[in-house]
Formats: sequence, structure tokens, C-alpha cells
Amino acid sequence: MEKYEGIVCSNVLKKKNKQGKLARHCFSRWCGETEFEIDHFTNIFVVDLDRKTCTSGMFQLTAYPCCHAYSATADLRHQIEDYVDNCYNKPAYLKVYENMTHGVPGQEEYI
Repeated sequence: MEKYEGIVCSNVLKKKNKQGKLARHCFSRWCGETEFEIDHFTNIFVVDLDRKTCTSGMFQLTAYPCCHAYSATADLRHQIEDYVDNCYNKPAYLKVYENMTHGVPGQEEYI
């Protein structure tokens, strides 16, 4: 992971690409500032990019943009990575795994 060049972890990039494909079916209407109304098939969702919320609940649940938020960021010409939570960034990943884990003895060694 230390050699990885990106800012956001690679597994989240894969999910981002999947959301990008789903966003092709979304039609967004700007409602003011960073709020959008998104038509996705027969459903309508409201996205607020400042609050990082979507009425589908996926943006809040996963902490990275759902396809509806992806569509809204595309309209504003913003980078999708700016809306991914910091817990998915490379520095956070490295900090979590920086401590060495020690081996655990087998059951024979238990007291």
C-alpha cells in the first residue's frame, strides 16, 4: 500500500467506478448551491453535497458518494474524491495498519 500512488484506497476506487456506471441512468436538476434533485428510473432523490447526504441513504451509510451524488458532482464538475470520507484515504489506511501485529500461540500453550 505504501507504493500505491492514489489518494483514495483502490477498493473504494472500484466502487466509485461502479457508482459512475450507475450514474449514467441519473438525471440531475440543480436546486441551489450544492443541492440537487436526481431522477433515477422511477424514483426521485435529493442530494446535498455540502452535508454529504442523499435521501437514498447510501451516501451517509457508506461514507462515499452513491450514484445519485456522483451525478450531482459531475454537474458541478467537482472531483468525486473530494466527497469520499477521510477514513478511505491512504494516510488513514496506513495509520490504522502501522502497528505490527504479534503472533498468537496455539491452544496447547494456553494456561
